[in-house]
Amino acid sequence: MKKPKKIKKEHYLYYDCEKYIANIMEIKSLRDVEGKYSEKEVTEGKEYRNFWHCICNVNDVHNGCYIQIMSESDWPEWAIPIVKRFEEEFGDQYWVDW
Repeated sequence: MKKPKKIKKEHYLYYDCEKYIANIMEIKSLRDVEGKYSEKEVTEGKEYRNFWHCICNVNDVHNGCYIQIMSESDWPEWAIPIVKRFEEEFGDQYWVDW
């Protein structure tokens, strides 16, 4: 029997993709989609919408794991255009580590 060889799996780093998607969708940060918090003030009346929180609700997220961003999952209505953009640009699987 031959010794197994290492396999290499290509993946996208979520954080790099997050910055790219925010840029092309002209959103300052996917961590604050509505722009409730700026560097200097809090905008009352805007809802705090953090896409990362949505990811944590549909994935078991921990350091050194793959996550999936798929439109079949249960996303809030406001997050669906972001999810679709991720799918169009990169597919549905991303690597997360910190």
